[in-house]
Amino acid sequence: MKFSVSNTRRQVGKLNIYRKAPPEQLAELHPADRLMVQLIEIDRLGPRVEGMLYKAAFEESWTMLDEVRILLSTQSCLLDTKMSRVLGGFRKPGRRS
Repeated sequence: MKFSVSNTRRQVGKLNIYRKAPPEQLAELHPADRLMVQLIEIDRLGPRVEGMLYKAAFEESWTMLDEVRILLSTQSCLLDTKMSRVLGGFRKPGRRS
């Protein structure tokens, strides 16, 4: 999975001058640009976001597999119950009830 958080290198280069800018100067930027300046300051942002996305996808997959396991065991129990009822109707010879 490839995930890109930042803009192009050219755009990052232009916003890089605002990394140490005072809040008054940052207030003049567009909100999206202010966000990008804050994102530029996060060390190793790309790998961190990729790790969070992987973890979320893994947990979602695990939950779905767990739900399938529960459904299959429920289905198995229901089939066993039906089969025991069907087979219970057949009596062994010589046995009285």
